[in-house]
Amino acid sequence: MYAKGGRGGRAARLLFGAMALCLLQDAAAANICPEFEVGDTIVQSAPGCQNDVEIPFTMKSNAQTEIVILKGRQPGATIEVKKQFALIEDTAKTRDLPFKAIVRWTPQLEHAGSRFSMILSSTDPNCDAAILAAQRMSHTVIFRVQKCEYCISEKESLHSIAARFSTHWTQIWSSNHQLDSPDQLAARQKIKLGNFYKTAKGDTWKLMAIRFGTTIERLLELNPDFGPDRNTSQFVAFLSGLATAHSAQEKLVDHVVMVPAHADVCVMPQTCPESRTAHEGVTW
Repeated sequence: MYAKGGRGGRAARLLFGAMALCLLQDAAAANICPEFEVGDTIVQSAPGCQNDVEIPFTMKSNAQTEIVILKGRQPGATIEVKKQFALIEDTAKTRDLPFKAIVRWTPQLEHAGSRFSMILSSTDPNCDAAILAAQRMSHTVIFRVQKCEYCISEKESLHSIAARFSTHWTQIWSSNHQLDSPDQLAARQKIKLGNFYKTAKGDTWKLMAIRFGTTIERLLELNPDFGPDRNTSQFVAFLSGLATAHSAQEKLVDHVVMVPAHADVCVMPQTCPESRTAHEGVTW
């Protein structure tokens, strides 16, 4: 037993106060914050694919808070919360009520080849996702956006998609053996834009562009996970560096031009030799 007013007694009172504050905060969070199921939600997607991801959770009937995408929200992403109960009957007493959050997001071509995590939680400070994740008061939706794939919209056709990528519709059709007819496409149907090429040591963007009859810009558009963001000044400098490296020695010395070995690069090869750009010393 510590003497009254001693250092030990003061330390004990401070410790007790801190523990009491933690208990009060936990109790407040339990009455305010949502409770999600354990584990992340993983979504396999592709550019152009509209995703409607439903996340069930519960909240106390007397909770007055808003559920939002707290962290990692991407441009165009929205969230809608719907009640899953009869409003008058189920809110008569304080109890856990069922809800569902619907996260909607359509990735674009610049998102291909990457993963994005969006954290859902309440706007209340007591529900800070970084602190209370272990208490199921937040939920993470992970979008894995596939490369070399694309979802067709209602107004698109193989012709319009091919025109977007400056190629012929037969090139895209030849990459999609599952299509019985190029004229019978369904909205939200997923197709392949091209093929994957496994890079080898010494490959450069320019060499690949020549080999497959395409352009450096097109390769980078299909592979945004390589190189800088297309919307920055660094991307302009990146292209400038690629264009000015003419000799093999320059390509090998300049690391900006090099492509990592054993990487999967999406290519849309130009299958018609007459349409390929002529290069000195290269025959098709």
